[in-house]
Amino acid sequence: RHYYGRVAYYVFQVFYIVSLQALNIVGMIISAQMFDMLIYSLSKHGYALEYSKFKFLDACAGYNDTTTCFEKDNVFSSDQVITMGFIICMLICIPLGYINLDANMWFQWFSLVGLFLFTAEFVIQFILNTIPGTPWYKNGTNDFPPNGPGLDPIFNLGGQVKKIITDFDSHFF
Repeated sequence: RHYYGRVAYYVFQVFYIVSLQALNIVGMIISAQMFDMLIYSLSKHGYALEYSKFKFLDACAGYNDTTTCFEKDNVFSSDQVITMGFIICMLICIPLGYINLDANMWFQWFSLVGLFLFTAEFVIQFILNTIPGTPWYKNGTNDFPPNGPGLDPIFNLGGQVKKIITDFDSHFF
């Protein structure tokens, strides 16, 4: 405010708030997609609620091989769907959004503990995958593919990450 004046201060405040909101939206979308990938990796199906008819859809219905059901452009038979990942995120975020941060501290501590546990698991898994002679070592054989982005167990969700990286590389490079 001191250097550029009152108008510039408010303009930059608006830019700052809009950029924070954009990051919030991106975070919500990524969280919902990760929930969808978790559901897919556990059940080999992708579910969504078709809100125009209020019925649940299965993306893999009619496929004998569930690894190919997410490779088409329009996964669900309708465009008017809310995936289970978004529904789970809504069920978590909406109730917590009605209370203040002091009342949310239990959830913040729970999230912090989860962050430390999952980070420790990732680091331990990464270290074990790189030590020759251990059962977890990935030496490039058919049973254990080589290490790399999209190939570690924590990221290999139905081969989708590897496909996304390959498509990205072939499209842009």
